[in-house]
Amino acid sequence: MEDKQIQSAEESIAIIEKMIEQAKKSVADNSFLFLSWGWLLFGALITQFMLKVIFRYPYHYYAWALMYLVLAFLLFYLKRKVAKRMTTTFIDRAIQYLLICLVISSLLLTLVFMRIGWENCYTFYMVIMAAGCFLAGKLLQYRPLVIASVLCAVMAMLSTYISFDGKILLCGFAVLVSYIIPGYLLRSAYRRGALNYGYKPDPNV
Repeated sequence: MEDKQIQSAEESIAIIEKMIEQAKKSVADNSFLFLSWGWLLFGALITQFMLKVIFRYPYHYYAWALMYLVLAFLLFYLKRKVAKRMTTTFIDRAIQYLLICLVISSLLLTLVFMRIGWENCYTFYMVIMAAGCFLAGKLLQYRPLVIASVLCAVMAMLSTYISFDGKILLCGFAVLVSYIIPGYLLRSAYRRGALNYGYKPDPNV
């Protein structure tokens, strides 16, 4: 009976590990979305910084208008991509819910800052990125995301000591650390896994 329980426990661990690997492949398989979102945020931050600091344009926040248009396209693409999948694991759904939570939290914060002012908005956005990276890293058991969460948390603290212009640039660096670099690492891991295990990688990844 004891041997059977041990075997059952080992089988359970194997199932969980398989789910995690499937979730990693799923995230890497959709690295287009991961990286697009990262570069979109980075581009909006750098554009806003240039408009405000270099060109001294008073409506520098218009840089985010284009971002929201592209975001609508990405959400539509994601909905179609997910709809084509035959099966999803618990971790797949957890990651999806996490992303939904992060997007809603960011939008709610935007509404709040519209009322109270934007001076500290990027500090809070970096805190959200840190939390998202930590949870995703733990769900996927992917250390680079956990490391990224620590770096984002440190940058959020540092941002309280610098000017608003500095916060924009620091948040851009946080986007590189939390979205873009892990996105490329996941893509690379997916392609290596495709070669090691003999399945054909998606050419779009």
